[in-house]
Amino acid sequence: IISVKDFARILSDKLRRRRLSHVFVSGLMTPNPITVKGDMSLLDAIKLMLKKGISSLIVKINEKYKLITKRDILRKKEFFKDIVIEEIMTKNPITVPMGTKLSRAEMLMRERKITVLPIVEEGELVGHTDIRLISLKLVEIFLKMEEKHPEKVMKEITLEEIMAAPIYATPEENVTDFTDKLLKRGFKGSGIVVSKANPRVIGVLTETDLVKHLIGEHS
Repeated sequence: IISVKDFARILSDKLRRRRLSHVFVSGLMTPNPITVKGDMSLLDAIKLMLKKGISSLIVKINEKYKLITKRDILRKKEFFKDIVIEEIMTKNPITVPMGTKLSRAEMLMRERKITVLPIVEEGELVGHTDIRLISLKLVEIFLKMEEKHPEKVMKEITLEEIMAAPIYATPEENVTDFTDKLLKRGFKGSGIVVSKANPRVIGVLTETDLVKHLIGEHS
């Protein structure tokens, strides 16, 4: 199986080392993917994803294979009825300024095992990046084979050049509304601010936080 994490990890390493030739699917994929049976409960599937630190599972049903992802779970809005963001967000999140280099951001996310980075200036939310956006930029750099020094390009690009407009979500907002925004924007999560009038980042809420909540509800 190939995920955005694989693209970010492998391509960033290749670009750093300037080893851009002979990159094949076999070098990007995660070998021996986890496969489960179709009769596994959703709760057990979520637990397995969290335990293995993955965002999807291959499901075998009648000799055919399908995929279930965290995003599929988020589409079941009834799971998050009457829950507000403050109850399940991660407080004191890691944030970075706009001038952070792409290479630094990718390494930080890898080392801290996170998928979302709110971008702030003087503590206020001004932008958003996540592992998907970073992976797309790395692929773009990689595909520009005419570039003689792609590793320098990666070191020079800042998050200001590739960041997306953030989602302004507040602690008292309903999680269902927040999830709608995530699905619409294709984000892996978002920074949470004090209020729309005060965009100081006080938390982050990600796909992983949302599915962790489901385990807590049924433990």
